[in-house]
Amino acid sequence: MIKEYEKLKGLPLNIIEKRLREQNYNLDLIFDLLYTQKIDFNQDEKVPENFLEIGDYFPFIKIGSKEIYNIVNDKDIFIIIIDKIEKPVLDIILNFRNYNLFLLYGEIEENLNIPDYFINKNKFPNILQKDKNLLYILDANRRIKQIQQFNTIQEIIDLKIEKNISFKNIPYLIIENVLDKNLLNKVLDYYNNTSNKEIHNNCNKNRLHVYPDLELEKMIDNKLSRSLFPEIKKIFYFDVQYRELYKICSYNSEINGRFAPHRDTPYPHQHRKFALSLILNDDYEGGELVLPEYYKSLKPKANTAIVFPGICSHQVNPIISGSRKTIITFFCTEKPNDPESNEVNRVKSNFFIERNIQNSLVYPFN
Repeated sequence: MIKEYEKLKGLPLNIIEKRLREQNYNLDLIFDLLYTQKIDFNQDEKVPENFLEIGDYFPFIKIGSKEIYNIVNDKDIFIIIIDKIEKPVLDIILNFRNYNLFLLYGEIEENLNIPDYFINKNKFPNILQKDKNLLYILDANRRIKQIQQFNTIQEIIDLKIEKNISFKNIPYLIIENVLDKNLLNKVLDYYNNTSNKEIHNNCNKNRLHVYPDLELEKMIDNKLSRSLFPEIKKIFYFDVQYRELYKICSYNSEINGRFAPHRDTPYPHQHRKFALSLILNDDYEGGELVLPEYYKSLKPKANTAIVFPGICSHQVNPIISGSRKTIITFFCTEKPNDPESNEVNRVKSNFFIERNIQNSLVYPFN
């Protein structure tokens, strides 16, 4: 904590206190450091010899050249800690196709070429034990489910790993009948009768979309402010005041409509908080919305909104027949130093605000 304080010195005390609180330092220690000066600034700051254990979550960090957040599939993650890499062992490790693999090593055989996401264990953050020949097994959601000592690589090959498929804490809202029948038909008619559809077709996704005009945009905002935003505010403590432009999308079987696994919040999109997928129809096959980290597949009936944190990995399975039509957007915060974008993203109509409805003092502070 003292080292962190030294970095923040010169800022107002209330700002320093806030930054230290955000890093979960002991509140009494923060108070002593900032307001009573009981702490000796010359003492060595000792880090407890604790490491991640079974049940702990591995952070979104970079290992070698690879960002953990770029792992978006439903495969387990293997972090192998080995004392020395030799060619026969490396050849076996590189054939682990069923897992997302990282390797921390102590020594390396001379003239051996290794991937740049393998890293010397002495350069890795002190969150894992660096014992010789240790395997950490993480599920797709980065939670450590097994720590295994091994003597030979064959022992890893022979392991039988079960997936955790019964998650209890899947972070999404699913709300049916969010649009009234007339508005649902207006949205579908608007898409069907618009000629300026844009196509997104690349190795990751294939879909068509169109932006609603201002009148339809206001109608959607006004209805969702009654049928969806209140539940988002109650469950996620997030008051929807900004959202990116609505897109009315169609994933079509004729063009292999799909969207590969991805996250919506990597830089420069960290203003995005929650993703909305409002399913407009259900007369198609395939096209499930999948949350790979939780092994969850969703295919609700027409006129159902699914809301989930944009940081969660998600995908749209290929359409087998028909077309899957949705409204998508991101509920977001203001963009720093970008008033023009913020004005574009501002919610255009809110039923309760326009009627001067005042909420009771029940919602927690932001």
